[in-house]
Amino acid sequence: MIQTVEVIIKNGLNITKDALLVYPKKTLYINRQKYQVEDSFIEEFLQTIYPWKNEYGEDGNIDSEEFIVIVKTKEGTEQFHGKGIYPHNYESLKELLEEEND
Repeated sequence: MIQTVEVIIKNGLNITKDALLVYPKKTLYINRQKYQVEDSFIEEFLQTIYPWKNEYGEDGNIDSEEFIVIVKTKEGTEQFHGKGIYPHNYESLKELLEEEND
């Protein structure tokens, strides 16, 4: 069972999005702001990252946007990463977090 999902999006050293979903409590923290979320949000969030590969690589540009997603479960931890190379639905994850942050 999922315990937490952390999403870090940064450009260089600047973290532009730091989100933490605490699954059992249905709580989402985005850039230190706390939100209660519905099951539908959690389902869409998890379905977005479910098909991702663990590593997308780097495009070699120093100023490319980088993402790190860390999923913690009782069984262990899984991490997804890319810098300048993203999953096909990466923008959907960013939009989902923006919608909740509004």
